[in-house]
Amino acid sequence: MIESKLALDHFMAAKVTTLPIIDEILTQQSVDLKLQSAMRYSLGDEGKFFRASLVLASGELYGISHDRMVSVAAVAEMVHAYSLVHDDLPAMDNADQRRGKPSCWKKYDEATAILTGDALLTLAFEVLTNPAYIPDAKISVQLVRSLSQAIGPNGMIAGQMMDLFDFQGNQGPVDLSAVEQLQLLKTGRLIQFCCQAGAIFGGAIDAEHKDLSEYGKYLGLIFQMTDDLLDLIGKSEDIGKPTNQTPAQLNFVNLLGEFNTRKLLHELQLKASASLHHFGKKAFALQAIVDWTVQRKF
Repeated sequence: MIESKLALDHFMAAKVTTLPIIDEILTQQSVDLKLQSAMRYSLGDEGKFFRASLVLASGELYGISHDRMVSVAAVAEMVHAYSLVHDDLPAMDNADQRRGKPSCWKKYDEATAILTGDALLTLAFEVLTNPAYIPDAKISVQLVRSLSQAIGPNGMIAGQMMDLFDFQGNQGPVDLSAVEQLQLLKTGRLIQFCCQAGAIFGGAIDAEHKDLSEYGKYLGLIFQMTDDLLDLIGKSEDIGKPTNQTPAQLNFVNLLGEFNTRKLLHELQLKASASLHHFGKKAFALQAIVDWTVQRKF
């Protein structure tokens, strides 16, 4: 499909653009070589750079060059990597593999993995407040606030708490809306931040922020639903991590069945596309990304 090629091309462009700035940022960090090694390991080039791609695509809506947006793209990947490093820990998901290689705690040790996640998260905010990367102080403050809200106690962290303590081990029936809320927090909020980054740079009006937030919300749910499909029917060598890892009561396919999950995916795809209507042809990359996500194989 043309949309899939466009999306994959955009992912590759995001990776090629973002990796050098990540390398530059990490080169300036940590006198501890083991920590720096673990940070580089966790930010390797095995990922799709999905979130970085969303940051750059959101900037394209407002004519913001990749050069101006790339530091935020790097931040998005650092925050995502931090969340994966901590998610994989024995106290969380106890995952041995990530992106086709040993997870950080298996490669190094648990203590190093904890500190690696902490370092990546802290470094992300340092980048956002560094005038060398974000010269406009007003934009810097808006980005810090938006990211803090997305990943803090009312965002991604809240979703992880719900996952660990409200659902895992619960053998009773689970309400679909509760699972959607969990995934919107745990997965969707960072995606929403990425989609709105360009609007922050572009000085967008409130209605445009709302449209991009809606797009990010639907895309986050789509991403999680396709993840659940891959978890049940995918191959670990293709997706880079073990399958059948999502607790059954939190897997959309277990809750809805494969047919109804794919039906809901189509409905969400239409809603995501409708959220981009205001932007017209400028949203071609964001449209291609949502179309690819619905059909993704890894």
